[in-house]
Amino acid sequence: MTLKESVLMANLYLKQSGLAHLHLGARALADRNRTDPGVLMRELPTLEMINLRGDPQNSYFTAALKSVNGIILPIIPNTFNCVKDHTKILWLGPNEWLIINSLSTKPLFKRLCTSMKKLHSAVTEVGDGKTTIRLSGPNARQVLSKGCSLDLHSEEFLPGHCAQTILGRSDIVVSRMPDAANINIFDITVARSYAAYTWAWLEDAAQEFESQVIFF
Repeated sequence: MTLKESVLMANLYLKQSGLAHLHLGARALADRNRTDPGVLMRELPTLEMINLRGDPQNSYFTAALKSVNGIILPIIPNTFNCVKDHTKILWLGPNEWLIINSLSTKPLFKRLCTSMKKLHSAVTEVGDGKTTIRLSGPNARQVLSKGCSLDLHSEEFLPGHCAQTILGRSDIVVSRMPDAANINIFDITVARSYAAYTWAWLEDAAQEFESQVIFF
C-alpha cells in the first residue's frame, strides 16, 4: 500500500457520518432477527457530494463532465443519471446539479475542478454538510407520504426521478432508485444538522409497519 492510499484510508476512518452518534451498527445487530419488516432503514456509507453549476447548452461543459468518470448530465427536470452503481448526478435546477459518489471509488472533486477550470462553472464540495438515508421495503412509500407533499405514487414518481422537497420539517432531496424485486427504494439526502431529526421522524412514521435498521 502506498503512502497516498494509507492517508486516504485514514481520512475515511476518521470521517464520521452525520448519524454516527446513533450507533446504527449496534441497532442493526439487535434488529437482525426481525422477520418481514415493512421498512428497511440505513445510512449510506460516507459519500462524496459535489454541487455543480454550469451551462447545459455548452457542449464543452457537458464534454468536460463526461470525461470525468463517464458522467452524463441530466437535463430533464427532476431526474438523475447513474454511472454503474457508484455515482449519480441529480438535477436540482436549470443550471445546478448534485453529484453523489461512493468514496470506495476514486474521488471526483479534484478531477472535476481540473476538467472545468477553463469553463464558466462552479464545483463545490458539500459532502461534509450532508448525509443520505436509504428507505426501502414494501411500505417505504407510505412512510414518506406521511410527511412529504410530493405525489410519490409508483406511477408518478418513477425510478430515476428526484426532487427537492420537505419531509416533516427538513429540506431534503429525495430520489427513487431502481426497484429491487418490486420493492421501492428511496434515497433521502439531508443536511447534516437535520440528519438525526429526519432519522427519528422516519422511525416514528414507520412504527406501524415495523422497521428494521441495516448497516453495511
